[in-house]
Amino acid sequence: MKERPIIFNSEMVRAILEGRKMQTRRVINPQPTIKPRIFKNEDGVFWSLIDKCLFQKSPFGTIGDKLWVRETWRVGAWDENKGTIAIDYKDNDNVFARREWLEVEDDEMFNKLWIQSTIDAHKAGIKSDKQGQYHWKVGEAPTRWRSSIHMPRWASRIGLENIDIRVERLKDITEEDARDEGVEHPDIATSPPSTYSDYKHKFKLLWDSINAKRGYGWDANPWVWVIEFKKL
Repeated sequence: MKERPIIFNSEMVRAILEGRKMQTRRVINPQPTIKPRIFKNEDGVFWSLIDKCLFQKSPFGTIGDKLWVRETWRVGAWDENKGTIAIDYKDNDNVFARREWLEVEDDEMFNKLWIQSTIDAHKAGIKSDKQGQYHWKVGEAPTRWRSSIHMPRWASRIGLENIDIRVERLKDITEEDARDEGVEHPDIATSPPSTYSDYKHKFKLLWDSINAKRGYGWDANPWVWVIEFKKL
């Protein structure tokens, strides 16, 4: 069993936390030249045949493997004496402030985050007290937001477990699968829909907002890895 990082934007992180997102689709790169055939080797690792003699390993492991979520984050507070940090997470337009202190075993990384956050506090006009401590309300740190790609393992708050892996064309997604991708029905706040007729359209819009500029939009109908997971 292995652990691998996976990136989600703030909207999809919220969907995972609310129990609405149980699937994710990721473009197979390079794209297969033939209809891919998926199989497992003796170690249980998933591979896909994407050309006559070309195989591609699943970037998200196999069934039972763990994923840890990378998301937008910042330093919410720090304790230079203990080498610990509290993390803020970007939750759409809101901020979730993690109350527990996380130990940073990498001294070089801690010092970098500590120094940068001190600089950010000064730039925001916040001065330290006589003990050299900075003060602000929980969730209102003046520190810089950091890209999800730079989130270290120790800062992650969400763990997932793979329960199924497959390969399919993007447009083969069903209405129910589109719902499980975490998109919200436009009328979900008023009355739960009796059909999934709008989920697929909402997913198409979400997909294009992320992938169209990369040449893998809905109309391109790329081959994708489909990862089904459960939140731990």
